[in-house]
Amino acid sequence: MSLVNTKNSKMVLVLTAALMMTACTTLNSGASHRPIVDGGDLTNYEFDLTECQAVAEQRDYLNDETKSDAAIGALLGALAGSDGDRGDIIGGAIVGAAVGAGGKAYDTRTERKNIVINCMRNRGYNTVESTNN
Repeated sequence: MSLVNTKNSKMVLVLTAALMMTACTTLNSGASHRPIVDGGDLTNYEFDLTECQAVAEQRDYLNDETKSDAAIGALLGALAGSDGDRGDIIGGAIVGAAVGAGGKAYDTRTERKNIVINCMRNRGYNTVESTNN
């Protein structure tokens, strides 16, 4: 029995995938991160933070890596559904693409957070958080 064998289950999978992508891009985008700073002159903190967050937003979610992971996920999903009917193949491709893109979108969120932290460090703030590389 296939994972996506009815119209209702296909619709649920598509909606779940769409919700996952929306959640990744609307909940804390990484660029809105406020690093923890230990002491120092905080006179320009808000100004510098705003500028660093703007720099981080330049790292787009729909980058080449996200597109590649979505394509690979779609291919693997289509292959997983290939023992069923055409709907199974399409459903598998949609779910696979969403999972691939969602994973890379989460990575991009972490990259954006790290950009903010490093930018603030480069402006002389003693950030006490580590970057997740």
